[in-house]
Amino acid sequence: MYIWHSDQGKQYGAKETIALVLEKGLLPSMSRAGTPTNNPFAERFVGQFKHAVVRR
Repeated sequence: MYIWHSDQGKQYGAKETIALVLEKGLLPSMSRAGTPTNNPFAERFVGQFKHAVVRR
């Protein structure tokens, strides 16, 4: 079984999202709140994206 890991965003914990994840045969998983070190690659990407696009 594959794990679908996300942060604590409310859209990821919504009933509809969880139902879809389970329907697709995935196991939902959420990081603890306030722990960006759980997913450093995604955090780095978002930071670089914001710097390159949003903060121009």
